[in-house]
Amino acid sequence: MRVVCFGLVMAVLASAADINEGKSLFEQKKYNEAAPIFREAVAADPDNVDANYYLGETLARLEQYKEAEPFLEKAAKERPEARVALGYSYLMQDRLKEASESLDAAQEELDARVKGLDQTIPEEKEKAAMYQMKQGDVHQYRGMAYLKENKFDDAYKELSQATELNPKDAYAYYYLGMASSRIKRPDQMVKNFQIFLQLAPDAPEAPKVRSLLKTVR
Repeated sequence: MRVVCFGLVMAVLASAADINEGKSLFEQKKYNEAAPIFREAVAADPDNVDANYYLGETLARLEQYKEAEPFLEKAAKERPEARVALGYSYLMQDRLKEASESLDAAQEELDARVKGLDQTIPEEKEKAAMYQMKQGDVHQYRGMAYLKENKFDDAYKELSQATELNPKDAYAYYYLGMASSRIKRPDQMVKNFQIFLQLAPDAPEAPKVRSLLKTVR
């Protein structure tokens, strides 16, 4: 019995090490390298919330949205950030009603999580900062959905909140620039596109943005 238990402990430790390796690759945006690591972690421990979340998030970043969904749905029972990623996955498939429902549920849970934290404790303050970043993602994805629906004033409001919560997120400024253009605010469009270029000068959208800025100067 002790041998079996020892084997289980070692398997759990190995899985945790793999997940940490995958997280490091994920943070470096090396999604193709991270995906097989998370797949192995899920295969070894199908109920591991972290493994399911990161595999789903990674697959979504690789535009494999349908495949990402079951992993995100499983993780969303415990991690609101998985529900945010699920909303993004629906959004990118133009399933806007499902995206809205998922993002609303994520927002409610994130708000509750932040309120329940004691931010005088360093670990809980760090958690609150992570949840705040995810709240910014919720506003960004809502704004992107409103752009798809031609609700430009609503998109501008949501994306403005996204940049306040995630001031280093280049794409929040990119989409806010687009919304600014649609509501005929060229000053705001220029400002937000310039910040986007500062944060992500090599982004695929950067050449198009540079060309557009030349036409309004």
